[in-house]
Amino acid sequence: TLACNQKNNRDPLMQLTPGEVGHALRSMEVRKLVRSVHGARAQRWEHRFAEALSVTAKQQALLGVLILRGPQTAPELFTRTGRLAGFDDLEDLRYSLDRMIQQDPPYAVNLGRAAGQREERYMHLLCGPVAAEAHARAAASAQASPAGGRAALETRIEDLEAQVQSLREELDALRGRTD
Repeated sequence: TLACNQKNNRDPLMQLTPGEVGHALRSMEVRKLVRSVHGARAQRWEHRFAEALSVTAKQQALLGVLILRGPQTAPELFTRTGRLAGFDDLEDLRYSLDRMIQQDPPYAVNLGRAAGQREERYMHLLCGPVAAEAHARAAASAQASPAGGRAALETRIEDLEAQVQSLREELDALRGRTD
């Protein structure tokens, strides 16, 4: 539960309860993606992802990063999978991505290059098909939101300052009546 609700390096950010996590683990256990390991004080789970999907360690690393962080470029994946799998270079990484794209069913998709982006992005397909246009719109709105968020914040601050000034004037008027 703590790992799922971690705030950094997650896309999307989640706030899961222990019950939700337990339900997800049980549904993955049925599909042989995880199994319960007994013998410890707390119940522990072991992933069986690679065996269930017949993927290599490199492909498993790529899918793990794509699941946790969303659509990524090849250089981002190369950097972020460094501790999980030793890709020789970007071509080795792209070869693994191409193999995942060509599998039946495919485990990844090339989203292409969106407007304003220099590199193609890749996304996992473990949750079903994805629309490249939807991810491009989401990325564009995420880039635009800090500016929009700043304008909204500035407007809110101005409103609060006006309210404080109004309250000060009322307080001064009340003080004038009692003096």
